[in-house]
Amino acid sequence: MTDSVPVLDRLIARWEVSRLNILPYAISVVSFWPMLIVMVGVAKAIGVEPLVLGRGMLVVWVALLVTEMGRGFWTLRHRYASPRWLRAVHAAVGDDVAVHALADLIRQHRYEPDYVVLRYDMASAVQQERARRKDAARRDEGVRLVEEADPAPSLGQVPSLSRE
Repeated sequence: MTDSVPVLDRLIARWEVSRLNILPYAISVVSFWPMLIVMVGVAKAIGVEPLVLGRGMLVVWVALLVTEMGRGFWTLRHRYASPRWLRAVHAAVGDDVAVHALADLIRQHRYEPDYVVLRYDMASAVQQERARRKDAARRDEGVRLVEEADPAPSLGQVPSLSRE
């Protein structure tokens, strides 16, 4: 099933279900001033005109901003998860994680017969499933306060209650 999913679809689905799916916008807006300061320092260190390096940085910044805005508008118009996108999510995160995420959505919306899976809901469910798995793996590595109880003795090992 995952062989028939195009690589571009997998990459888009992997990006949309990751926790870093807002990264281009975050880079373009939040780090503009630090990038400007670093650019001036680099320009002085390598002897390039800050104006040339600044124009390049501005082009990258605008490209990131336009790309993220375009993706945001497209996502607003296409809110619902399509079968193609769901197949790409299965291919990107693995069937086990995707199936558990869908099962969680089914449990949450079992009393809503008209519910249709939203891309945002599926991405959130995948992130929550990954977080549960990561927490369970960390918990298994941790130290338990109370050791597990010994298993119940078998019938042959039960002490007799009669006095001899």
